[in-house]
Amino acid sequence: FALNVTMSSNSPDSPSDPALLGSWRVMSTDMILGKTVSLIGGLPGEYVEFTPDGRYRVDLLDRRPSESRYSAVVSEPDSSLDVWNVGLESLVAQCIYQIDRDRLTVCVAGNHRQRPTEIRRDDDKLWCVITFTRAAPPKRRKRVKSEPLLKNGSLIPAAFMKAPNEESK
Repeated sequence: FALNVTMSSNSPDSPSDPALLGSWRVMSTDMILGKTVSLIGGLPGEYVEFTPDGRYRVDLLDRRPSESRYSAVVSEPDSSLDVWNVGLESLVAQCIYQIDRDRLTVCVAGNHRQRPTEIRRDDDKLWCVITFTRAAPPKRRKRVKSEPLLKNGSLIPAAFMKAPNEESK
C-alpha cells in the first residue's frame, strides 16, 4: 500500500502531511564524527517547525528563526523529504522520514547524493539520523532590560565604579 501525496513549496494550496506539520524539538543527531556532512537545520534542544506553505523554520526561540524550504512525498514505509535554502536548490538535502505518534525520525543523505533507502546511520554513505519529538511552539525569549553603559556627563561606565559585591540598581 502506497499513499503518494506530493507537497510542493511553490504552491500554498498544495496538500500537506498533517502529521509532519507543526513544532518539533530536536532530541538527537546520530552521525559520523570527524567528517563534514550536510544536515537539515536543528541541533539537539532546538525547536523546528514545518509550515503548511513549505517553510522549514529552525530555532524558534530566536526572534528571527532561520528558514529553509521543504517538500515531501508521503508513502509507506518511508516518506521522502527534501530540504533546501532558497537560491541553493542544487544543494538539496535528500531525506526520508517516519512518524510514530509524537516521534519524528529523519534519515538525511549527508553527501547530497542519493536519497537514503532506509532509516539508519550509515557511515560509508554518510547517512545521518535525526530524532525529534512533537512539542508546543516555544515562548520566545524575553528581552533583558539593560542599563545604559554611560550616563550623561560621565566618562567611565557606572558598572566599573561599583565594588565587586555591589548589586546593580
